[in-house]
Amino acid sequence: MAVILDIVGSMMIAGFVLMMGMKMNTTMVNSRDSFSADVTVQQNMVALIQSIEFDFRKMGYRVDDPTMVLRVADSSHIRFLGDVDDDGVIDTVDWSLGGPVTSSPNPNDRILTRAVSPSAAMGGATAITMPGITEFKLRYLNQ
Repeated sequence: MAVILDIVGSMMIAGFVLMMGMKMNTTMVNSRDSFSADVTVQQNMVALIQSIEFDFRKMGYRVDDPTMVLRVADSSHIRFLGDVDDDGVIDTVDWSLGGPVTSSPNPNDRILTRAVSPSAAMGGATAITMPGITEFKLRYLNQ
């Protein structure tokens, strides 16, 4: 009888150890997925910032009249002139924050749109939308 109790007790302990191992595995997988999602968001944000910096650096490039560079300057919308693709044609670059993303679980997600026209290198006007932006604010300083 004591042997059977020892076997049942050891099986229960082994079951608890196995369940702890499975719980630890689940926790590690969830942690890895969360970290991977955070890294992806950070990489996408870096790519977006680099694109904005590139366009802003080309603001007014090859434009003859510097007073005509800015077309629209708002807190969430900017339109300016510049030769962004360096093809000799003055492009109009438009960055604007659109409406909310209805398919997202986050109610603050909005669409950031970049439109370039005319972009001869890309065969005409191009527009790129980036969903998942929660905030895009521009501040302007005078001289």
